[in-house]
Amino acid sequence: MEVIKSGDFFEVTIKTDRIDEKGIEKKATETYTVLAPTFGEAERIVLCEVGRATKGEVDVTAIKRADYKETVFPADGCVEEPCKWYKTKINYITVDERTGREKKEGKTYLIAGDTLDKISPVLDDIMQGTMTDWEKAKIQETKIEDVIIPV
Repeated sequence: MEVIKSGDFFEVTIKTDRIDEKGIEKKATETYTVLAPTFGEAERIVLCEVGRATKGEVDVTAIKRADYKETVFPADGCVEEPCKWYKTKINYITVDERTGREKKEGKTYLIAGDTLDKISPVLDDIMQGTMTDWEKAKIQETKIEDVIIPV
């Protein structure tokens, strides 16, 4: 599995023309995650990458900073193409030495996989060897089409 952790991730939503299974051209709304230093660079990268695969116009309708700092591509890849992307949250569990109370600190990952069932073992692999106690808080499928990591 490959974990990408450098920089900030942005979720960029676009509207573009796509051809459906019946050959009819329709407007589609798609979301991409991109690793970029700024909002403007995230927009530029998505317009460039998606523009290559699209004959019509590509309009950016929204850009937001993602709440995850790491994406995970399973080593064996996805059997189904395209992969689905799942937003996962784990909680690190620590005890406050002053109060003796349990404290939870969340961390969110974006993980590629075929099905929801395959994501939990990937999280277990990521967390293997962690000295801190932790728990799976949430795993949910996203509408992200793809993750773009510029070279």
